[in-house]
Amino acid sequence: MKKALRLLCLSALGFAAMVANAETYAFMVGINDYPDVVDKDGKPVKDEKGNVVDSDLKGCVNDIKNYNDLLVNKFGVKPANIKTALDKQANTDGFLNGMKWLISTAKAGDQIIFVYSGHGTRFDDPEVEEEDKKQEAIVLADEKLVTGNLFKEVSRMASKAGVNATFVFDSCYSGGVTRDVASYDMKPATSRNRFFLPQYLPKAKFLEKGKGEELKAVAKRAPQAASEGSYMFLLAGREDQPTEDLEFKDNSLPARGLFSLVFGVMLDEEPDASVETLMKKTITLLKDKGFDQIPQYEFSSADRGKKPFFLK
Repeated sequence: MKKALRLLCLSALGFAAMVANAETYAFMVGINDYPDVVDKDGKPVKDEKGNVVDSDLKGCVNDIKNYNDLLVNKFGVKPANIKTALDKQANTDGFLNGMKWLISTAKAGDQIIFVYSGHGTRFDDPEVEEEDKKQEAIVLADEKLVTGNLFKEVSRMASKAGVNATFVFDSCYSGGVTRDVASYDMKPATSRNRFFLPQYLPKAKFLEKGKGEELKAVAKRAPQAASEGSYMFLLAGREDQPTEDLEFKDNSLPARGLFSLVFGVMLDEEPDASVETLMKKTITLLKDKGFDQIPQYEFSSADRGKKPFFLK
């Protein structure tokens, strides 16, 4: 009995030391610059109004720079523990290398943060479990698609390894590539949906299955921890609605994603508030400002939602 108690105490002390030495690692992707949309003859594609389809965004790189600033200056994350992939860096290789680094570097008790700001898309897939038979994906700089299922699997594997994982997506999975007049806090802006219509994406552009399996294999190599970690997903909007990319008329104001702009302010002002509270405040503020965009969130447990965004 005494021996068992001693082993239990040593295990608890070891876990406490592990938590005390926990690190935070972040990999963040921001893409404004996407390839031109062309037809099979290499000619620019036009929309139903006769306008050339412009797939570029404005605020994604600024979103990542702001998240980077928050992590370093607000939460004290070491700059060496953060990697970013911006615009053309965020191609298939850049994404995979960054994700492999993020997953393989973290140990039990650590926190990993993945942030994506860019285009999303949504398309028919009869093999998915969802009733609507729709699949959601983010769009990399080389137009390769990474489906949400990959992130879900990685999050669960990381959790089993005792790692606390956070995934933030400021992209949309519905709507259309359109521009509208908008305003935020009475500041005139041009709003653009962060959505890539499936017909504007070349065929056979999915991330190769082997590449995804390669990434999952890295996650599987981590030893299972005695105590599981947590995971959470913060999404800029519902899967059936567009999310906004704002370009302000006032040139002194940087272009931003609507969700990242508002959530970033909330996080900066109340860093110790529960993440569920911050998300609810973000949802309320967007509604009060007249935006239809409704951010979503998912936690591995109710307890994770009651904790701050950044785990100390």
